[in-house]
Amino acid sequence: MMINRDRVPDVLLALLGVLALLLKSQLARCGGLLVHDYGGNVAASFAVFFVFKLPDFPNRFRLAIAAVLALLATQLFEAT
Repeated sequence: MMINRDRVPDVLLALLGVLALLLKSQLARCGGLLVHDYGGNVAASFAVFFVFKLPDFPNRFRLAIAAVLALLATQLFEAT
């Protein structure tokens, strides 16, 4: 199986967002109330954007589609 090297940064950035989400409580100790209140939302949005950027959409629309899907996913998360 051949790895598409163009997608490696997206995978790493998605994993970074997941890691930040998992470590939110430890990061909030250093960053204070702002990180505690909004850090999880930012980290989740970050990870979701790069995950949705991975599918092979046409290049012209890939970022826009990923941004819209990430926005919808995070709004659904907030609604629940």
